[in-house]
Amino acid sequence: MEFCDTDLVEVTLSEEEYLRLPKEALQVLSLSVGYPGPEGFVFRMPGSRVRELMRHASPSEE
Repeated sequence: MEFCDTDLVEVTLSEEEYLRLPKEALQVLSLSVGYPGPEGFVFRMPGSRVRELMRHASPSEE
């Protein structure tokens, strides 16, 4: 999925995915508009915030 930092991106998370997110990722989501959708929670956010969310949600390779 390719997008620019200024693009408005919709991210859909199942309830299970949402509950598994680390605290840092949940803080990123708290800055976005979210609503229930047919496949889970839908969040609309700028591309830059999606990149930040992905960085926090992915296990680090350290």
